[in-house]
Amino acid sequence: MLIGALTLKQIGIRASLAIGTVTFAAGMWCWATRLTPDISDDAMLLPLILTGFGAGWQIGPVSTLINSQTPNVLIGDGMELYLVQRQLGGSWGIAILTILVDRQRSFWSNRLGESLNDFSLGTHDALRDGSAALASTGLPHSQAEAAAMGLLHARLLVQSIVNAFVDTYRYQAALGVAALLLVLLFHRGRPLASLRHWIVQIVR
Repeated sequence: MLIGALTLKQIGIRASLAIGTVTFAAGMWCWATRLTPDISDDAMLLPLILTGFGAGWQIGPVSTLINSQTPNVLIGDGMELYLVQRQLGGSWGIAILTILVDRQRSFWSNRLGESLNDFSLGTHDALRDGSAALASTGLPHSQAEAAAMGLLHARLLVQSIVNAFVDTYRYQAALGVAALLLVLLFHRGRPLASLRHWIVQIVR
C-alpha cells in the first residue's frame, strides 16, 4: 500500500492499477499451479507475496480514483461510503468463493470417485497396501481393511478440496486479466467510445 501510494503521482492511476492487477493475477496463477496436498511452506511464499503485493498496490489508486471528483466538503462522507462498499464487496466476494469451493468440491469428489471401484486395479492395490501396512502395526485384518478404506476416502476428500481451491484461484486469475483489460481499454471520460473502437478494430 505504501509503495503504491508513493509512486501513484509518478506513474499515474491507470499504470498503478495495471501493475496491481497483473501482480495479483500472477499470484493467483501461482496458487493454481503450485497448490497440492503436500505443498511446502517455501512453495507458498511467492504466491502469498504476489497476491498481497497486488491487492495492496490497488487500494491507493482505487481510493484516489473513486474520490477524485468528490468535493472537499463531502470527502469524509465519500470515504465512509467507499469503505462501506469495499467491506460489502469483500463479504460478497468471500461468500461467492465459498459457494464455488463447495460446488467444485462436490464436482471433484464425484469425478475422482469414478475411478475408485471394484474394477480398478489401482484401488485394489491401494487398499491391499494400506491394509497390509495397518495390519503390520497390530490391527486385526478386518479393522485394517476398514481403516485402509477410510484412509483412501480421506485422501479423496483432501484431493477434491485442493482441486476446488485450484479452480477458484483460476477464476480469480481470470478476473485479474479481465480487470487489466478494463484498465487498459477504458480511458477517462470515454469508456464506451474506447470500448466500441477497440471492438471495431478487433472485428476488422
